[in-house]
Amino acid sequence: TWNSTANWSTTSGGAGGSSVPTTTSDAIFDANGNGACAIDAAASVKGLYLAGYAGTVTQNSGITVTVGADNYYQSTGTFTGSSGATANDAITLNGSFTLAGGTFTATAGTITMNGSSWTKSGGTLNAQTGTVLFRPWGTTETITGSQSLNNVTFGGSQGVITVASGTTLTVAGTLSFNIPDSITI
Repeated sequence: TWNSTANWSTTSGGAGGSSVPTTTSDAIFDANGNGACAIDAAASVKGLYLAGYAGTVTQNSGITVTVGADNYYQSTGTFTGSSGATANDAITLNGSFTLAGGTFTATAGTITMNGSSWTKSGGTLNAQTGTVLFRPWGTTETITGSQSLNNVTFGGSQGVITVASGTTLTVAGTLSFNIPDSITI
């Protein structure tokens, strides 16, 4: 489980007993990771990485996940978002999102993208029934890599959202615009 110090180490493959990752540290799942991990308490980390990891990280229903400026990066393994669709099943990304490999299943709730880029260069992205909210508050967000999402909302203020050249963004559900000020898409 996520919320157990026995499952965390400060070194790859090291002994457990370290602190659970927080907003000042990265959570890294690599080749020395030992089994599956259920996020069983609200998680707020500086970065979240699945690289070399063969297991599954699962966001339990009713649990929020927040990833900071060190980004979300996945090249292997599986991330399974919550099947719940409430505010408590949210994922907030304050850095970039990169899916280079493995399988990412979005939450059935809302993923709020506050970072600079949403990239799918490999792997499998399962949209589930949730919403991705692209929200570039005073910045530019770039969506790269053809992909299908369920519901997409473009929101934010004073920002730019760019779908990169050669990228097809398919919205299987609802496409909406919630733009209080000026935004360029």
